[in-house]
Amino acid sequence: MSYGIVHTLGRLPMPEGKKLPPAPMLRLLVFAQTGLIVTLLAVVGAYFAPRAGLEDPFLLAFAQGEGADLWELLRPQLLAGLLVGAPGAAVFLAGYYVVFRPWLDDATVVEEVLIRWGLLSLLAWLISLLTPGGGVTATGVWLSILVSGIAFAAGHAPSYSAAGCKLTPRFWTAMLVLNLWVSLYCGWLFWQHGLAAAIVAHMLVHAAWLPLDLRVARRATT
Repeated sequence: MSYGIVHTLGRLPMPEGKKLPPAPMLRLLVFAQTGLIVTLLAVVGAYFAPRAGLEDPFLLAFAQGEGADLWELLRPQLLAGLLVGAPGAAVFLAGYYVVFRPWLDDATVVEEVLIRWGLLSLLAWLISLLTPGGGVTATGVWLSILVSGIAFAAGHAPSYSAAGCKLTPRFWTAMLVLNLWVSLYCGWLFWQHGLAAAIVAHMLVHAAWLPLDLRVARRATT
C-alpha cells in the first residue's frame, strides 16, 4: 500500500521550486502515518468495543494471558470468516466486473476499505447512549456498520481523485455500493464472531481480486 501511495504522490504536479522528498523518506512518512492511525483506532476499539457489547473472546484471552486454548477460540472465527467471506467476495467481484467496471474509465479503481475495531465500536457505543435504557441493540449495531462503511468509502475519494479517478456519479455509486456490501457482511462477522472472522473475509476479497485485476490489466494492454 505504501508503494502505491508514494507512486501516486510522485505523479502529482508540484508548485514551482518545490519537490517531494526522496521515495524512501516518503515511504517512512506513510508507514508512520498509517501506524499512528492504526494505533489510535486500536486504542479506541479496545476501550469502546466492550462498552458496545462487541467483546472478542480470543482477543480478550490473548490480552489477559490466561490459560485458555487460544486456538479453540480462534478456530470458529476463522471458519466463519471463510464460510461467509468466500461467497461474499464472489458477489463483490461479480458486482465489480459485471455491473460497475464497464461504467468506469480506465484510470478509476474501486477499493474496499474495512475498519471495524475502532470506528464501528465507537459508533455502536455512541448510539447506545441514545437508546432508552442505554443498551446496545441490533438496530444500533447495524446502523454503526452502515455509517462506518459509508464514512470509510467516502474518505478515500481524495486519494482516488489524486490518482486520476473521475469522481462521477457512477464512480460514487460503485464505490459506495461495493464498500457497503463488504462492510455489511464483515461487520456482521465482527459482531457475531469476532475481529479475526472479519479479517479473514476481508483478506479473501483482496486475495481473489488482485490476480483477477492483474489479469484484466494485462489483457487491456495487449
